[in-house]
Amino acid sequence: MGASRASDSKQVGLRHRLQRIAGQVEHQHHALERLEEALRDAVARAAGAAPACAHYRDALFAHFELEERLFFPALHGFDRSSETSLIALQDAHTALRRELEQLQEHISQGADGVAPALTQLFVHLHDHEQREQALWARLAP
Repeated sequence: MGASRASDSKQVGLRHRLQRIAGQVEHQHHALERLEEALRDAVARAAGAAPACAHYRDALFAHFELEERLFFPALHGFDRSSETSLIALQDAHTALRRELEQLQEHISQGADGVAPALTQLFVHLHDHEQREQALWARLAP
């Protein structure tokens, strides 16, 4: 098998892997939207916000893990020029984790005025998701 054929085969395999992971990421985005609504409802009712926030945090952090361990490396392997964008997305994960942990602490203390912080978190998360989708659209095999 020539070097070109091996390279082409590797690219095809990477394309399939990327598409499979992208499907998992999209599925998780939909699940997170449902959990987001449940958390908004719990905060609005001022009942069950702490467990709803913990559930959302666990799902979001697992989602970030999937992206950081599989999706981002696969994107980088497919297009090395995406490295700067991927680093920025990973840095955003760190900031979003911190923001959610602060919100969770606020909720666990029973503090009032959680709704604006929750709205701000979701704005940041949706902006982040749009940046991910824009990168995927640019690189989609």
